[in-house]
Amino acid sequence: MSVLWRKMIAGTSVLVAVNTLVVFIYLWRDARCPLNRREQAPVPRPPLRPCVFAGEQMEKGLSTIQRIRNDSRTPYDECVMVRKIRQDEQSSIPFMPREAFQETLSRVAIQHSCNQNDATQPARIVFGSRWNEIRERRQVAKSRHNNRTLDFRDSGQYVESWSPLSYPASLRVSPGNITKLEGIRVAWLEEYVSDSWLKEVRLSCHHGSLVFSADVPDVTVTGDNSSDVTVASFSIHHLNRQLEFLHYHSVSEKTLATDEVHVQVGSYTATVTIRIQHFLMFHLYDHGEDNFVKDRVTVITKTYLRYSVLRKLIESVNQYFPGIKIIVADDSDKFEELGDYKNVDHYKMPAQKGWFAGRNLALSQVTTEYFFWLDDDMVFTEKTDLKFMMNFLDETGYHIVGGRLEDSELTFAQRYDYVPSSTDDGGCLSRKEGSYKVIPGFPSCTSTDIVLNVFMGATQTVRAVGFEPNPVYARAAHSEFFADGLGKFRVASCTNVEVKHLGDTSNRSYNKARHTGGTLNYYKLKYIYFRNNLFNLLIK
Repeated sequence: MSVLWRKMIAGTSVLVAVNTLVVFIYLWRDARCPLNRREQAPVPRPPLRPCVFAGEQMEKGLSTIQRIRNDSRTPYDECVMVRKIRQDEQSSIPFMPREAFQETLSRVAIQHSCNQNDATQPARIVFGSRWNEIRERRQVAKSRHNNRTLDFRDSGQYVESWSPLSYPASLRVSPGNITKLEGIRVAWLEEYVSDSWLKEVRLSCHHGSLVFSADVPDVTVTGDNSSDVTVASFSIHHLNRQLEFLHYHSVSEKTLATDEVHVQVGSYTATVTIRIQHFLMFHLYDHGEDNFVKDRVTVITKTYLRYSVLRKLIESVNQYFPGIKIIVADDSDKFEELGDYKNVDHYKMPAQKGWFAGRNLALSQVTTEYFFWLDDDMVFTEKTDLKFMMNFLDETGYHIVGGRLEDSELTFAQRYDYVPSSTDDGGCLSRKEGSYKVIPGFPSCTSTDIVLNVFMGATQTVRAVGFEPNPVYARAAHSEFFADGLGKFRVASCTNVEVKHLGDTSNRSYNKARHTGGTLNYYKLKYIYFRNNLFNLLIK
């Protein structure tokens, strides 16, 4: 018994000594650590990457995601073994449609619909028996237009999951110049592929040549300085190093074009969009050290036989903004001198050249950053705040901001909705009341597509769109300009800026020339349908 007791006591002593040592070690470690164990941030783990195996290994029914040990000599402890999921595998899974979304979708579809039965006059009715002939001629004109027009939007790209390729989405190069294709590399294969495998990257383009600025040892480049290049190496690191020196050389005769560089590694592909385009020149306006409205804004208008109200307009402008430049385009049959206004440039046009022709003439003579347009039968008031409009355009980056008429809730703020068509019939343009959203920082202003003919605009942007001087727009035109500007400028409407509308209903000569059968007569519709490739014009 004494021997048994001695053994039990010895065992207990050893156990107590070990536990004491363990506690001491923990206390010693915690004393040396700046943070408590539970407060310490977890040690960041390197990202998991797909493991690369031979083809026969991938056919053994591997689970979709499985963490395994990685025995290769890399800084990564684990990788992910994957099985590629076919898209049709989830098609049989049931789903429950959301009624709220379906209602929203239906409401939006109604707002953006273009039912030919609701059109003001469908093109097939306007042109009658000549519709097929007109449609064919319009397709020829459309082909010429498309040949001159370049869309720089990035091409749609479908990137496969677990793609090993890294690449830039798009690049820009000036004609005849060279740009570096920076960012093309094989990303995750570099850690897992054996050096006994030959790795190849194939690159191709259409309007340029692919050239390397340096050579890397143990890398074979085939087709250098051509439109089809292959880079091969047993070492993925050497291959990626060679790709660092890849450049695109624009050799096309076109100075405004797009190209695509296609990159292929095994079954993986990627597309890099190349924009071949000159860098745009700046057009800046120096208004001096001061920020006076008269140095940055020009008032423009067009007149026809309405000299009495025109003189009132000039007087009101000089009252509130003395010295500001005023430009008047005049296509009156009986031309009259306006008098001794030093700040007024009065341009005589051929008689009855029309509304948009006069706008073009007046705008062509503007030398300030902004212009303010209003009709000749309107006058300035204390609420005609050109400084607010100028500051609004400065701060928001909008191109046009409109006001409203005094003592009227009418702002003429309207929206366009253009629905293109893939058929030869043409698209549909609808016009409806309302704006989009309130502009942050300017509670009285909303974004829209059309404003009243009281607006301030950025000279260069509006001049680039221009006003169509065709005779069908001679007597009445306004919203057609904003249709031409869709996608080219941003428009806002502000209710805190007003002008007063005088009107001149007693001028019979003006009224006779102005009103010639309405603003949407057949002549205008025919021109719009052909010019804008439309089938329907819907005004709600």
